[in-house]
Order: sequence, then structure tokens, then C-alpha cells
Amino acid sequence: MSPFVGTDRQAAPVPDLREDLPLLAMVMLVAILGRLPALGAWWTMDDWGLLSAASGLETTPAGLPVRWLSQHLWWKLTWPLFGLNADAHAVVRLMLHALSAALVLRIGSRLKAGTGGRLLAGLLFAASPLVFTNLYWAAGIQESLVVVFSLAAVERWLSPGRYAVPVAAAWVLASLLSKEAGLGLPLLFAALLAGQARHGRNAATPATWLVVLFLALAAVMEATLVLRHFATGAGDPYALAGPVRIMANLGVFGWWLMSPGPVLADSLSTPMIAAGWLLFALWTAWAIHTWRRGDRRPAALLLACVLALAPALPLHHHVKPYLATLAAAAGVLALAVLLPRRWQPRSVVMAGLVVVALAWSFGGMRLRLTNRNEMGFPADPVVRATSLSWQATSLVRRLQWLPGAQNDPRELVLLQIPPDAASRRDADRLGERWVAETEVHRALGGTRGPALVSDDDVHVSWVNALTAAPA
Repeated sequence: MSPFVGTDRQAAPVPDLREDLPLLAMVMLVAILGRLPALGAWWTMDDWGLLSAASGLETTPAGLPVRWLSQHLWWKLTWPLFGLNADAHAVVRLMLHALSAALVLRIGSRLKAGTGGRLLAGLLFAASPLVFTNLYWAAGIQESLVVVFSLAAVERWLSPGRYAVPVAAAWVLASLLSKEAGLGLPLLFAALLAGQARHGRNAATPATWLVVLFLALAAVMEATLVLRHFATGAGDPYALAGPVRIMANLGVFGWWLMSPGPVLADSLSTPMIAAGWLLFALWTAWAIHTWRRGDRRPAALLLACVLALAPALPLHHHVKPYLATLAAAAGVLALAVLLPRRWQPRSVVMAGLVVVALAWSFGGMRLRLTNRNEMGFPADPVVRATSLSWQATSLVRRLQWLPGAQNDPRELVLLQIPPDAASRRDADRLGERWVAETEVHRALGGTRGPALVSDDDVHVSWVNALTAAPA
């Protein structure tokens, strides 16, 4: 497909893969080495539910599953290979991140960005603070998969060849089955096709339009499954908001997209949100200006960025920096397009960029891991939950080998003292089997974490008192 640039850039050749190999090696090196602190993480929160379903500890609900590839198939395939080996999963996530950074660079080549621009785009994406959670948290594989599949789809869509469209369509389907960030890809492709038809270049065939229509229907079906699966009512974790909140979230994501990190603010002030709006306003003005000059790349990248953010914009509570990972790819590619194509950095400059990106990436990971709150606990919520999960499950595993434990009844009872007056009232009303969802309970996935690290015949339960338990 045409890279939809004006006639002033059509004569510029697209660098082939061999020409990009040194740049790809640099970007992938930073993406992997800069994220090595992700190794050593442990399972926490949603991880335990995904592992329980894959191991057979829990049965999968009947019906069409949401995020089938990233929440079901992926874990069914990796459980026999890795089991509870968290480092093996982390290595896979690092490799996927490296592949995503390489795809960003290759898309920059398809967009005919200069050598310096596309290298900088790949390095910025590799070192982005937005990807921390995706790499450190095992459940972040969902975000890693949707990003790599979406970028692969765009790279193929912009490529020449008779098989480019069907291969891109296959990657889109994989993206749709991973997470919601790729739901806008059919609309993006339709806009690119419409732009080609309007300017009379490489008009799309009816078959190509049929492919886009099929992908759009698939996206609608997946979106319907998502809305049915996740609780979106008022007060629910995935509660949906109105137009005012949507605009505020756009400013929030805009701020996160341009923040160097490594720590990203959870609560943003009004000036920060306004700065995020300003980013999109300036991007829009630039896109209009270049469109009039025949260059539609900034407009296409702006559309790609907004479409990647669109599924997260209506969320009232669950607005997290990592949800902007795919949008960040569009952002760094816009920077690559903005930079002069004639910028061809010398080898020493490239080496300097690699060193800076590597230091920023690695140092940012270490800072996020070692940063503490006022109580001395890890400040990052995922790091804190991982630490709690590791300590609790380590204790559970040690308890299995205490003298005489093998001959005692195989029941593990976890006692939770009600943490406040409201919890004590609930415990009195609902009985001793009721427990509050504290940080420890959530980090362990309830009973799932202790059950998975225990022997098969051990029954695990939580209680708020020991008057009648264990049985």
C-alpha cells in the first residue's frame, strides 16, 4: 500500500530491511538490556487468575471469551512450558517489547522518515516509561501482544506486495483478540484507503475494501464482548464516563505521552491536563498544515494515536499510563516525521543516543522498583502488590515443609483481621468466611496464589476469625 505521502516525498526510496539492520540492532539492544530489571518479578493480582485457568485449577466460563488470545490461548500454551517460572514469562515480554520497538523503526521507514528520525523513534519507544507495567507485571502480556500485533499490522499494510493486505488483516485479528487498543485499526485502514482514492493514487480494489469491512465487523463483535464481560456501571472498576471526563482523559494521556518519566504522576493537576490538550492541539494544527502541502503522514499518525486511546478515554476510574503504549508508538513516529529527512547522524552520535536511551531505560526501571512511599513500601502499586505476593507465597511454600505438616489435614487457612470498623460490621453480618479485599488479598488473587504454590491436595481458604475454622 502507498505510504500516503505527497509528491515531494514519493521519489524518496523506502529503506530496505538490510539497510535498517544496524538501526534495528541498536533499538532492540536498548529494548532488552534497558528492561532487564523486569527479571526477578513474581506473580500478582490478575496473574493468579490467568494461571489458575490455564492450570485447570479453575474452570473457564462457558461462552465466547473476551481477549481470547491474551487471556486464554497464551496462558494455555505457556503453562506446560513455563509453569510458575516468572522469569521465563518476563523474557518473552522483553522479546516482544524489542520486536515492537523494531516495528516502530520499520514503520518509520515505510513513512520515509530519515535515518536519524526513525532511529530516535525506535529508541524513544524502547525507553518509554509507559511500558514499565507491561514488562514488570505478567498480566501486562495483554498490552504487549496488542501492541506488537497492531504495529505488525500497520507495517504490513504500508508495505508493497500482493500478500501485504491479507497478512496485515491476520495481525489485526490477533490484535483484536488480545486487547482493545487495536479496535480502531479497521477505521485507520479505511481512512488510508479513502485518502488514496481521493488523490487518485493506487486506488484500492473492492477486495481490499471487503477486507476492511470484515475487520470492522470483527472489531464490533469484540467490542460487544468487552462491554458484556466487564462491569461498566456506576461504581464498577470499569465505569464509563461522559464527554467531560473523556476530554479530561485525553489531556491526561497527552501529558503522559510527552512526560519523560521515569515516574508518571497518577493524579494530574489542571495545568498538566491543559498541557496534554495543547499537545493534541499543536499536533492537529501541524497535521492541517502538512495536509494542505500534500503530506498526510502527521494527520494519519494523529488519527492512529487517538484511535489507540479511544477505548480507554471513556473510563472513569481505570485510566493508567500503560494504556497509552500503542498511542506512544504513533507519537514517536510523528516526531520522526517532523525531523528533517536529511538528518543523517554520524556513528558517534548514534552511539551516544543508544547510551543515553539505555541509561534512561535501565535507570528508570530501577527507580520505579526502588521508589518508596511515606510508609516505606514500594510506591508503584504493581511493584507493591508483587512484593506482597512474593512474601506471602514464600511463607506458604515454607509452611508446607514444617515438621509433621505432611501428616496433618491438608487445609491452609489464611486469617485476615478486619482492618476497620466497617469491615468488622460486615464480618459480623456475613460470617467468618467473609474477608475484605485488602492489598494482600488482592495481590494473592484471593485463594488462587496460595493454592497454586501449594500441593494439589491442599485446600486454601480465607477467614476473618478462627472460631469454627479449620473444619
